[in-house]
Amino acid sequence: MKDQIEVGLRELRASIKRMGELLEWRKLREQEERSDVPPSFQFQDGLEADVKIEEGAFWKSVFEIQDVLGETNNEASEKWRKRLAGLEQEMRELTTKE
Repeated sequence: MKDQIEVGLRELRASIKRMGELLEWRKLREQEERSDVPPSFQFQDGLEADVKIEEGAFWKSVFEIQDVLGETNNEASEKWRKRLAGLEQEMRELTTKE
């Protein structure tokens, strides 16, 4: 179980990184659309879908980890809960400042 939770938390960290990258692409696309100069390259059409999929996968993983943590109550699980809460907050801040 310990290994599963650690892997899950690392995956959440990676998901936050991917979300940040997707949101940066969104900003670049919006800047290109506002420009008077034709875009220098074509953006992928699925960017918005990718953002929604990444966010959905993140929250699904959060709920799965919470389920596992709900079955335990020790010092390690409290540490994991704090890390999980921090990752949740990072994702909220990332997605609300867009």
